[in-house]
Amino acid sequence: MNCDEVRLELALWVGNDLDDPTRIEELRRHVAICPNCRIRAKSLQSSMVLLGATDPDPTFDRPESLWPELNARIDYLEKTPKNPPPYGKWAIGLACGAGLSAGIWMWVNRSASPSEPPPTAPVSQPVAPLSPSYSSGSETP
Repeated sequence: MNCDEVRLELALWVGNDLDDPTRIEELRRHVAICPNCRIRAKSLQSSMVLLGATDPDPTFDRPESLWPELNARIDYLEKTPKNPPPYGKWAIGLACGAGLSAGIWMWVNRSASPSEPPPTAPVSQPVAPLSPSYSSGSETP
């Protein structure tokens, strides 16, 4: 067993939350010979003592760990078959059909695009009215 493996389970070992006796013995042996893991284990133990001292009246009824019972419930829930609700498949099909029908209806009943102006007759440029021209010999208007 190496230090990386020990670090993964050290907190469970310190909190007495491991069930496998061989794993517990392997952790105990490693901590006994490894100074770094021993320091880490002692640090975790002192943290557990401090955390326990902050709440003298525990809020749970069991003095031992809750992890085994919680782990059993998790395993049970993971093993139970998960049946989808009976309305799931046809509800998705119905929603897709309604969306497709609405899309087809909008495509069939579409009008001219509102961004395009309606067609109009071509407009010619206005012509300025002719002004009378005066000859240089006559001064009358």
